[in-house]
Amino acid sequence: MEQEHNNSNSQSNLNMWHKGPQVLEDDDSVTIYKSERIGIPNRVMERYFEDYDGIRFYATEDRTEIALEPCEFDDPNAYKLQTGSTGSKGMVTASSFLEHIGVDFEETKELPAEWDSDKNVLMVNITNVNK
Repeated sequence: MEQEHNNSNSQSNLNMWHKGPQVLEDDDSVTIYKSERIGIPNRVMERYFEDYDGIRFYATEDRTEIALEPCEFDDPNAYKLQTGSTGSKGMVTASSFLEHIGVDFEETKELPAEWDSDKNVLMVNITNVNK
């Protein structure tokens, strides 16, 4: 007899652990692949990047954070933001930018991100990427 499994326990402070990267659905994040591409999940695309086809990159002076700014691809400093055929997950090739700021990828990592509404950018902490 099969039992139905719920994603949450009857106690509101317990959630089931799922295999794979653990990012809560309401949290913003990006995935930086060892192929030096940056993946943007559907939920983040819908919130901040849906009407754009380009991204400008920035890095903090100490290179602990990067910023992704939505823009039009015809901007001379824009990288092409590619989306799936259904307009889902976004992907951008960032190899020259990541190499320039000294980020070395041994493995794919999902990193937390936070929208900065004052600057209109998605901030990504990359402190632990090279570790």
